[in-house]
Amino acid sequence: MPPGTSIWWIDETDITAKADLFSAATYTGTTPKAVDVSCAVVTGFTLNPTDSDTDDTQSICDAAAVSTPVRENYEASITFFREKVGETGPGTTSPADKAFNLFRDGIQNGQKSGWLVKRIGWKQDTPVTAGQILSAFKVSPDNPRDEVGDATTAIQFTVPFLPQGEMYLNQAVTA
Repeated sequence: MPPGTSIWWIDETDITAKADLFSAATYTGTTPKAVDVSCAVVTGFTLNPTDSDTDDTQSICDAAAVSTPVRENYEASITFFREKVGETGPGTTSPADKAFNLFRDGIQNGQKSGWLVKRIGWKQDTPVTAGQILSAFKVSPDNPRDEVGDATTAIQFTVPFLPQGEMYLNQAVTA
């Protein structure tokens, strides 16, 4: 993941229409709806469409095999950095603490849904502006897994996200 990638979390309750996902105001201003988790993401994350489900039923007119898409699929699994004990708590603003507080409960306290939004091509601290391209994936965070490494590895946790049936690819941001 080069520095030209950004990822945001937007709670589903903050979005009233698809247009909100691709409005610059969702990401900027005094009260943005999107939480930037980019700097907490460990390289090697998964947030992309996968092969579509297809129907290969042929008609009597087909001279060769057919494959008709019937359902789009996507996957999301992200490993985040996690703060050391004693460096977390109310008021902590580190990206790792923000990510941990968003996703630490998984489905334990009721399933919550939201959007993981990805932007490629601009550094993380570049403001979202009209014309930029975003992709949005509706997901629910499943139970996180602690990643235990050796003494040279940063503390991390992985969140597998459950697809919730909506994905919008390569949409332009509006003003």
